[in-house]
Amino acid sequence: MADDAELQPETPAPQGRRKTPRTRRMRIALAAVVLLTIVASAGYYAWDRYFSPFFLPGIELDVPPGYTLTRTEGIDFDVYYLTPSGERSSRKGSLGVYVGWFANPSRRDGEFRQERGTLCGRGVTWSAWKHQGEEGTIHWREAHCRFGGRLGHVTVHAFVLSRDLRQANLLQDIAAGMRVVPERKKDIPPAFTATHPAVETEKHVEFKHFGTKP
Repeated sequence: MADDAELQPETPAPQGRRKTPRTRRMRIALAAVVLLTIVASAGYYAWDRYFSPFFLPGIELDVPPGYTLTRTEGIDFDVYYLTPSGERSSRKGSLGVYVGWFANPSRRDGEFRQERGTLCGRGVTWSAWKHQGEEGTIHWREAHCRFGGRLGHVTVHAFVLSRDLRQANLLQDIAAGMRVVPERKKDIPPAFTATHPAVETEKHVEFKHFGTKP
């Protein structure tokens, strides 16, 4: 019996699949394809999410009696205007709010002062100055702040101008309590009449021509 046991062949130990150079190259190529697909999808989503006007956040503010809120839609920005209701209301003072990625500060003539304040509930620095126009002194105020994450990494730029100092303070207080929300409202009327109507699609808003001030 012992001799028979010695003559039986030993059972070979189980071995894993042998990795050949070709197998390794195929796995690397497959991983590269998957990685490129993920990066491309993420890049498209980021561009579509953060650089498409369809995804621009909106603003909410308290419209006082006798005022009207309007909006101008650009390719990659919105500009809101809070003005007194009535004809030629822009000459009676206004609060403008730019929402987009490329805010431009106003040109300042002469001296200006800076003071701490609030914009959209955030602590900011407001710039204030006066401009002597043909019809009297114009009071200017402006400030800006940035939002990120689900709000699209946009800049909110508020600018106030008025011939009445009390009105300028009122409009600045309204901007201080303004709120930024993920989706903009569609029922806000346009600030200026466009020559051609806007074409709104699922993902973006296109303007064939921008209107001008009446």
